[in-house]
Amino acid sequence: MVQRNILIDGQVIKYDGIMDAKKLCSVVYHWFKEHHYNLVEKWNFEQTFEEGKQMEVKLMPFKRYDDYTKSEIKATMVFSKLKEVEVELNGVKRKLWKGTVTISFTATLITDAHNRWNEKPFMFFFRVLMDKFILKGPVGQAEDHCKADCERLMDEVKSFLNLYRFT
Repeated sequence: MVQRNILIDGQVIKYDGIMDAKKLCSVVYHWFKEHHYNLVEKWNFEQTFEEGKQMEVKLMPFKRYDDYTKSEIKATMVFSKLKEVEVELNGVKRKLWKGTVTISFTATLITDAHNRWNEKPFMFFFRVLMDKFILKGPVGQAEDHCKADCERLMDEVKSFLNLYRFT
């Protein structure tokens, strides 16, 4: 069975104010592509209510470090109460969205990604020994990379959202 080590569990970024929702999604998509993640979009839907639009996007990109380990960063973006507003920036009128966004991040390191080491009890025992003693360094490095990637993505999103605080 695949072993999942959760490194960051449900870190949440909340923002309420004026934003460019399409641009925010574009920034997240671009960040994953730039850092060589295979982008998997689980769902993307939009609903319209009386108080405004609601959109939800769930991404589950992954990156393979080697045949044994891969990292997965789940990003769930929920936009609620979105209303279109017109803002003047540097003399140019732009249509942006006013509302609330909640973004949740979960970083997971997956070992034995191909499920080759669990076919027989002896192989499982051997895998545990490999994880504890032989592959401790490479798996530890993969954990550090995965956690650092998720933290960098969160910083990127925070810095993007801070751009719209002062408009």
